[in-house]
Amino acid sequence: MSNRRVISAAVLVALSVTGCTATTDKSGDETEPTTLVLASNDPGDEASALSSAAVARFIELVDARSYGQLQVEVSPDWGGRGEQAVLEDVAAGKAELGWSGTRAFDLIDVNTFQPLHAPFLVGSYAAQRAVVGDEAATDMLAGLDGTGLTGLAMLGDELRFPAGAEGPLLDPSDFDDLPFGVMRSKAQSAAITALGARVQEMTLPQSPSTDGLGGQETMWRTYVSNGQRRTFPFVTANAVLWPRTSVVVANSEALDALDRNDREVLTEAATEAAQWSLEHADDQVAYEINQACAEGARIATASPAQTAALTKAARPAYAALRADPERAALLAQVERLVRGAGDPEPMDVPDGCAYRPGDEDRVGVPVLPSPIDAPGRTGALPAGTYRYTVSGDEIRAGVGDTADQKLVAANAGVWTWTLRDGRWSYVLKPTSQTADESSGGFTCEGYYDVHGGQVDFTTVTEPVSGECAPPTWKADWRKGENGLAMDVTTDGEDLNFLFGSETWERID
Repeated sequence: MSNRRVISAAVLVALSVTGCTATTDKSGDETEPTTLVLASNDPGDEASALSSAAVARFIELVDARSYGQLQVEVSPDWGGRGEQAVLEDVAAGKAELGWSGTRAFDLIDVNTFQPLHAPFLVGSYAAQRAVVGDEAATDMLAGLDGTGLTGLAMLGDELRFPAGAEGPLLDPSDFDDLPFGVMRSKAQSAAITALGARVQEMTLPQSPSTDGLGGQETMWRTYVSNGQRRTFPFVTANAVLWPRTSVVVANSEALDALDRNDREVLTEAATEAAQWSLEHADDQVAYEINQACAEGARIATASPAQTAALTKAARPAYAALRADPERAALLAQVERLVRGAGDPEPMDVPDGCAYRPGDEDRVGVPVLPSPIDAPGRTGALPAGTYRYTVSGDEIRAGVGDTADQKLVAANAGVWTWTLRDGRWSYVLKPTSQTADESSGGFTCEGYYDVHGGQVDFTTVTEPVSGECAPPTWKADWRKGENGLAMDVTTDGEDLNFLFGSETWERID
């Protein structure tokens, strides 16, 4: 029988039993622990579903301060619909607690956090400490009144900056008409639009949300953990766009339904976690920078003149904030606190990691093409049917030590491609008798679009499992004596050794 009670925000006074054993309080009496569900947008299982060390600290403190009587249970990948869904669902009572970046609150019409995301304003950890540790944070949290949410605390985190796919983003001209990814936020989208870029809202900081982008806003933890170096190798780390501040929220009615001691535990744990976050926000940054550099990232440094030009270009975003009296007052508070925080800390760039002009030709990664939903231009690429053979040895040479027998069996064989009228397809006849079609399928098709010597591919086939080809990729093509030569310029060797290592011989 379960002895753990869960307070449901939808039925506030109903206590239901949900699992495990009772605990003992300070007096020695056995009591049932109360469990509160915390909605989290982060994917993964419960143990690894928090990208915020400060939120994890909050959970630990709740357990410690309550002597195990109050438990916070993380519910990851909440609905798969982003931070807005977390906030809306906690307000509706579908979870007792939740957390979200401050960037997302304007999606539920809470605009008091927008001044934190005025571009190039909160540009150092000292500035973040000054703002988040001030009464300004309390004033921002007051914007939740009447929403069904109570803000327990605002938490500090790493600073976010622009990263570019084909070169560093150093001045406004680099943003001009650039497809640029931001996590969903009205304030952040307005800021990037002011810089002249074309905003693409992302639901995830990785493919497919990043496909076709020339740049995106990110931070070192996200950059490293999501392998963004492969797509956005150029980082302008001193052009800080905004901090990744977040808020732990509670459903207001569920919070009121708790006894006084439990409410105090939550508020005190949140307050302590917020203070902790301001001292530890950059704990992992040096390690993450070294890791990114070891993987080939290049760190560019915007000059004072370039930084000034970026700030000037962002003026429309500031004007929009000042047009509203409440936000104007909060923005003035933030600006005053930032001025008092002093100059940003100098950044220590590891040897060999600093950007040098010309690195675009050495380490740049071509931007993945945007998906196309219909046959594209055929250009001068000869239509027809082509064939080549890939051996197991070639696959092992292309993949290296990670090539297992199943991978070799699934891909070694005769590949027959048809390119005609903007549509492509292939049929793979595997060499191995043990090849398993469920690993991705032996047939695949999609659309292609030719512009000059480059062809962009989009895959439309959805195999039962795995993938038969990436959602999008591109290649340089040229005519050869017996057919076509393809040089896949995205996905590196992982794709090129399969689609580009052999001449495509014309058979029809």
